[in-house]
Amino acid sequence: MLTEKDYGVISQEVYGVDSNATDYDPNLKEKATREIEGEKYKVLKTEDNTSNDMQAMAVAPIKNGTADTSEVVIAYAGTNFNNMENINTTAKSYFMKYI
Repeated sequence: MLTEKDYGVISQEVYGVDSNATDYDPNLKEKATREIEGEKYKVLKTEDNTSNDMQAMAVAPIKNGTADTSEVVIAYAGTNFNNMENINTTAKSYFMKYI
């Protein structure tokens, strides 16, 4: 079972999905295996949407050699303040609510 610490690490790793980010991780792909505190998990799906700057991934812990999809975690990146395009997209979407 994933812990709060695991969720925290996954929440940080999702920023590596952004191909335009300085912390981009080309190994963070679908079917990749990652390890957190000695526990392995499998990346089920990643999304790096360049039209709206949304990055997300779905992961599941590996139990008995297979991904346990009863414990899927979906993580998404918030605004990346190191990426001006991402800041602009966030600002536009925020202000469009009030126009």
